[in-house]
Amino acid sequence: MKYLLVVYVSLLTTACFAQQKQYVFLLKNSGERVHTPDSMDYIRVVKGPNADSKLYNVAEYYPSGKPKSVGQSSVIDPILLEGVYTTYWPNGTVKTTADYQHNKIHGDISDFFRNGQLHSVTNYTQPDSTVKDELAKQPAIYFKTCNDSTGKALLVNGNGYYVAYDDSSLTVTEEGNVKEGKRVGEWNGTDVKEKMTYKEIYDTTGTLISGTSTGLDGIHTYKIRYVSAQYKGGAKE
Repeated sequence: MKYLLVVYVSLLTTACFAQQKQYVFLLKNSGERVHTPDSMDYIRVVKGPNADSKLYNVAEYYPSGKPKSVGQSSVIDPILLEGVYTTYWPNGTVKTTADYQHNKIHGDISDFFRNGQLHSVTNYTQPDSTVKDELAKQPAIYFKTCNDSTGKALLVNGNGYYVAYDDSSLTVTEEGNVKEGKRVGEWNGTDVKEKMTYKEIYDTTGTLISGTSTGLDGIHTYKIRYVSAQYKGGAKE
């Protein structure tokens, strides 16, 4: 914690004397803003745009002082990501790298294991903002690559088996077959935070036929899958 205080004071001093104005935020992992280094989980530093850009430069740091993330935002607070955004594991290795448009992933996102091995590459294509149909609002997802932590290929060129893991426990959070970049057959998953499991059935074109989620509030069925960390099992009917 002493190191945290030194980093915090250093950042405040830099903010006072640097020509490029910067803003320092102390945050919890939940995103809640706190006022003392003792209470924070990480530091966010937002610096004014470069001379040739309108985007603010954003950097976040773990309590150890190692980088947590780096990217750019169209506004100071809350940040709205634009362009390449890279996150890091606490040990300093790259965790994810992705391209953002209007705070949404647009293009490839590459995920890495803590040991530096590539886990997966997935492509996201966001729908037109004017689309009103709920199903059409979901981004088109194409699974390109998936490996295990030793580098063994599970999914190559859009065909094979996809496995996702929880960051903390490393338990499997989602798995299923992939054909031509799309989910096919039966997929099973677990949302650790929501204490929920789900099973989904896809046809050969990657269209969701049915989904069933089981959690603390009972069993629910759905036909639309929401790509969301809060509720990966889809929309309740």
